Amino acid sequence: MSITFVNHNWVDSIITRLSRDVSVLTSNKSIHPISGEETLTDNTSTTVSMVFYKSDQNWTFDKEGMVEGGDAFAVTSSATDLDKDDKVTDGSETFRVFDKIAYYSDNNNEIKLYTYYNLFLVK
Repeated sequence: MSITFVNHNWVDSIITRLSRDVSVLTSNKSIHPISGEETLTDNTSTTVSMVFYKSDQNWTFDKEGMVEGGDAFAVTSSATDLDKDDKVTDGSETFRVFDKIAYYSDNNNEIKLYTYYNLFLVK
């Protein structure tokens, strides 16, 4: 028996079924011309639907040594695109986007299926 997925709709349906709404603040970064100090400014809040889950394991081991993992992870559909340093608020906890990995359906990176985000808790 074989299973066939048509038009990659299965990815959006999984995200739709497992996602919940969280608040997202996009951030702008400005760099001081003399000192080089970075300043982050938050924009208005929007609601984004994403698969959001916390991680109990903050460190993983790789061939090169210990690699910091993250406090939470998120997966969004192809329509959502967050950037580094954007804030994600779930309940009373706020996280910052550290990095993202976009997954595509082909080798030419033409059809984006979903994006995976690594998040760190803001204290």
